[in-house]
Formats: sequence, structure tokens, C-alpha cells
Amino acid sequence: LARKLISHSRPILDVTFSCDGSSILSGSLDRSARLWDLAGYLVHKWETSQSAVTSVACTPSGRHMVTGSRDKHVVIYSSTSLQEVGRWVCESACQSVAATSARGGLVACGDTTGMAYLLRGVLSPCGEWRYF
Repeated sequence: LARKLISHSRPILDVTFSCDGSSILSGSLDRSARLWDLAGYLVHKWETSQSAVTSVACTPSGRHMVTGSRDKHVVIYSSTSLQEVGRWVCESACQSVAATSARGGLVACGDTTGMAYLLRGVLSPCGEWRYF
């Protein structure tokens, strides 16, 4: 065991490494997402939703982090400012998210109805997000 990260108050539903392997992003039933360094220190905590954070992802470029939650929201955060830069609302609870830096930044998410979304424009204002 290299490190034990203690902070979430409920079970963790998803965890991923940053693209450079220097940090860990976790999502939990406690309605938060948390960013950790590899020494085990909490870097940042987001109270992201009214419900569980079911999925987390980091873009390969390292510029963004993504969370998906049961309240239907997919939220994009800047890795430098740690602030929200985009938001999408699925038709039902978000189950899974994935991200790529290709084509200007794409986010894929799947919800509980079986619908999958491919979202363009990671840096676009919230009202300009599109899916196809």
C-alpha cells in the first residue's frame, strides 16, 4: 500500500489519474469530487451536485477535469484555475464520462436511459454546448 487517501464521507464511485500521473480525481456518493496529489494531500474539493458524483475523467492534454452525477449534470473544470468552465445536462442521471483533447475537446457521457452523448466545445460557454 503506497498511500491511503481519507476524506470522502461516503463510498467512492469512480477514480482516475491525471494525464501526467501527478494527481488523482475521485467522485463519491457524498456529492463531491476531490483532487489529490500523490502524497495523499487533498488539493481541492468540489461540492458538485445535489446527488452522487458517479464518474470522473481528465483530458489527455491535462487542461480539464470532468465529472458526471446522478442529478444529470456533466461539469467541466479547468485544471489550472480549478473553476467550472462548462456544464451539460443529460436527459437522466449521468452514469459515465470520458474526455479527449482531440477535435478541440470532446466529452462523451452516458445516462441511465441508455443514451450516449458526444459533446463538442469543452471551452464553450454553457449555453453553446452541442451534442451530435
